[in-house]
Amino acid sequence: MSQSGKLTFYTTDGLDDPRASIRAVVDYLDPKCISVISRGLKEAHSWENFLAGRDDPKLDMLPSLASPDDLESYYLDGSVLSAQPDGSQIGFTIAQAVETKIPVEIRGEFIPSDPVVCIGWHDIWESAEHDEGLFIARAFFSIGFFGYSTPNDWKAFRERVFELMEVQDVKLDLQRLIGHPLEQVIYWHA
Repeated sequence: MSQSGKLTFYTTDGLDDPRASIRAVVDYLDPKCISVISRGLKEAHSWENFLAGRDDPKLDMLPSLASPDDLESYYLDGSVLSAQPDGSQIGFTIAQAVETKIPVEIRGEFIPSDPVVCIGWHDIWESAEHDEGLFIARAFFSIGFFGYSTPNDWKAFRERVFELMEVQDVKLDLQRLIGHPLEQVIYWHA
């Protein structure tokens, strides 16, 4: 079974202007394109679905954007929008810091790098360390830096990754852009 994880920053507060936040975050990430964009027709409740053994409702896959301009036009109040910007220097900076500053004995092959931005009410939870799942938060905004695999030492990796100046700088930049404090978490899915 393949595993993957996300180094995630999130807020459980609604945003004053979600569209302006999308624009600011995408401008900050400065991707080459946005290849995968999906939208739920309503708020996501993936934690409840996991507990009940149900699949998540079908998402609408939206046209990719060769330019990140106008991503915010895909956002609808009461829905959840998810976008995967490609070629972000911010993702590369996090990956490079993890690869060079956390020993391979701790990180294994896990290197978070690819940003995934979600806006609209959605659940953050994990199912790799806890077979029964572990609910983390109900977020309105999150940005996770995705990577395949899991660390060799999950506890030590968590401690080390949040000590990285590059990771904390990204968190501070994102807080400034959306105007809300952000929580941080790293988690994995089986």
